[in-house]
Amino acid sequence: MDGKSGRQGCMLEAAKAGRESDVARLFALDPSLVNARIAGWSQETPLHLAATNGHDGVVAQLLALSPQSSDVKAAGGRTALHLAAAHGHDKIVARLLAHNPALIDAVMSDNKITALHLAAREIHQSIVVQLLNHSPGLLDLNSANNNTALHLTPFQGHVKVVAELLARRPSSGR
Repeated sequence: MDGKSGRQGCMLEAAKAGRESDVARLFALDPSLVNARIAGWSQETPLHLAATNGHDGVVAQLLALSPQSSDVKAAGGRTALHLAAAHGHDKIVARLLAHNPALIDAVMSDNKITALHLAAREIHQSIVVQLLNHSPGLLDLNSANNNTALHLTPFQGHVKVVAELLARRPSSGR
């Protein structure tokens, strides 16, 4: 790689590895690098990679450098919030929601999965609580397969997450 594509690869790798000083240096060289994307299927940006890998400092840095970067979706409509929730990064979930509260409503385009679906499926109870505190209505959102977060959880035997979801459910007499 050389030129622009080489710098894009360096930015993506720096974000993935959590190297804040490299992200700052590369941004100073070329501010458009904050929008670099992985070639191929995933189409992830530096923010997606930092959120996936739990690098809160890089997430904060990227949001400060490019506030609109939180709106960018990777393949399948995945946001940085989806990825942070799926990988159990509580602090990043909180940071992303504080930065852009509308992210809570993002659904993946291919299956209509929310960050709550992912957190419940992956047994991230603290993130389930955080997301429901932010938006209780998520509890009743269905995926493309008509699954709520509660439907996804028991199949994996996640008793604590199921208990949290049931505790949040209004009594319906069912």
